[in-house]
Amino acid sequence: MSNVDKIIHAFGGLRQTSKALGHKHASTVQHWVKTGAIPHWRIQEIEQAAERHSVSIDDAWLNDFRQGAA
Repeated sequence: MSNVDKIIHAFGGLRQTSKALGHKHASTVQHWVKTGAIPHWRIQEIEQAAERHSVSIDDAWLNDFRQGAA
C-alpha cells in the first residue's frame, strides 16, 4: 500500500478524505491516487484536516511529499 493509499485509508476512503479537506469533489484526491503523489502545498491541509477529524496520520507517510523531499 502506498503512502497516498495509507493517508486516504486513514480518513476512510476517497470521499471521506475529500470531505475532510473541504473539497466539493473527490477528483483531487483521486488524482493523488492515480499519480501516487501529493503536492507539497497540500501537506499542511492534510495535517490540519487529520487533526480536526481525529485521524491518525503517520508523519512518515507525508515525508516524501514535503517540499524539498528527494
